[in-house]
Amino acid sequence: MPSRLKITVVCFNISAVLSIVCGIIMFIFGIRSDPTFIIHCSGQPGVQLHHTFPLFGAFHVAAIVGGLLLIFVAAPLIRHIALALTGLRYWAWLTGLILSGLMIFNGWHAPYVFTVLGGLSLWGLLDKETLEAFLHRPTNDRQPTTEN
Repeated sequence: MPSRLKITVVCFNISAVLSIVCGIIMFIFGIRSDPTFIIHCSGQPGVQLHHTFPLFGAFHVAAIVGGLLLIFVAAPLIRHIALALTGLRYWAWLTGLILSGLMIFNGWHAPYVFTVLGGLSLWGLLDKETLEAFLHRPTNDRQPTTEN
């Protein structure tokens, strides 16, 4: 395995772990949040108005579903790509390029960490030694010779 490809595998493994952590935080935030707000009326002590905001309820469900998707879908897929890269699979190299690009342009959870991880993994995937390992050209045995 090329040396800079190891950097990519490490970056993908860190990204998978961070996706699990972010998913757990989103899931806990979604469960612990309460969609009902209590509004205290000023000037009248003891009077409270209960009002439910439906948009916040939709955010409540989206946080739970998004957290579960990060834990059970995104993290295992990233880990699978990292394992396939160690086996020098061509499809994993292509998927790694796409994943690195998404990590660079990711902006909603830990943007700076994922931007750096995406840049390092892209650097490892586009290294000359890595490109030679993945894009080896088969030689044609039937090439014309100059012998008569």
